[in-house]
Amino acid sequence: MGLVRVGDGSECGGAGSTSGTCSLGYCHNANPNNLPECQLDPTTELLYKVDDTSDPTRADFCRQTCNVLRAVSGTEGGDVSFVFKPVAKLKSITVSGRGDSEVAKSFGPPQQFHPAHSFPTGHPYTSRTDCGGAPIRPTVPETGPGLFSSGTCPVASGAELFYALDPNTGRSKTFLTGAGVMIFFFVNSKGESYLGVQVGHKEKAGDSNLASGYVVLDVVLSGSKIDTMAVKPDWVFKDEAGGSSFDKWKSGATSGRILLDIQNGRTAGGVLGPLPAYDFCVDLIIVEASGSISSVSIVNFDADFSSPNPSVPTQMKLGGDFLEEGGMRFCADSCDGKTRTDLVTDHSVECWTHKTTF
Repeated sequence: MGLVRVGDGSECGGAGSTSGTCSLGYCHNANPNNLPECQLDPTTELLYKVDDTSDPTRADFCRQTCNVLRAVSGTEGGDVSFVFKPVAKLKSITVSGRGDSEVAKSFGPPQQFHPAHSFPTGHPYTSRTDCGGAPIRPTVPETGPGLFSSGTCPVASGAELFYALDPNTGRSKTFLTGAGVMIFFFVNSKGESYLGVQVGHKEKAGDSNLASGYVVLDVVLSGSKIDTMAVKPDWVFKDEAGGSSFDKWKSGATSGRILLDIQNGRTAGGVLGPLPAYDFCVDLIIVEASGSISSVSIVNFDADFSSPNPSVPTQMKLGGDFLEEGGMRFCADSCDGKTRTDLVTDHSVECWTHKTTF
């Protein structure tokens, strides 16, 4: 670049500099790496930036951090170290029938499945060309540029992005097909868990979209983490353009009734959260449903959370007396089901971020 270090070595000058100083990164002899300007204000000054907040693999020093380090090392010496503290994230859920033994028996043995930690294959967020294009890693952000916005890119929540409701058709584009009442969980990059329910998809490719139908659901939250939450989970996204209603779920409550009503071939549904990473259960009871909605499908996502690719969803279709009599109970699994050591429990960050445990 024709630049050389000047002053205390933290600034650059020379024939290639028009302003007299420039980023320290331009002084590297090979492959210049422009260090980011990270300072926001004196009270929120950043020390470094990471490439992916949900799965950091690289940290870039901010320019002012380099200035400080050079000044300190030149007079006192010392070491620099980083400590990353990732948050606990929901790894898996166990679902079983609830109610008396006969009802539970009709469900069959409990089944374990995984939430989505990234957008699923075929999701419009993974192939978008507007608003900066598709992300390098398809993790679900806390917020991001809204879909179907014709390039205006308004800020949308991760829940809204995951549900992917196309206002032009009134249909969600998260999944291509889905039988009956679809139930799924997903986790955003902040570690917040969400429950999604949805009706209105065709059961398999080639079927016509469901034109009408309804289901009434009772939803009950429980568990020690739910009890201690200062702000209780709520329906943060509602697909209710038809006759759906969430009015019987009161803000701050831990139980309530929702109506999902499909009209004119639209989808209907909602997203409940944020939920914790552990120590919670969700009961879903089908109070009433039209004849067009006669089954439940639980969406399971592949468990390779470290993959840079979109997650792969599969659906477990359920049917039986439990749908009418008892419903289902979903409970978050602990990291490995037992205390690891006196200091590292199955609810700790160390346990939940361990690569080989779920």
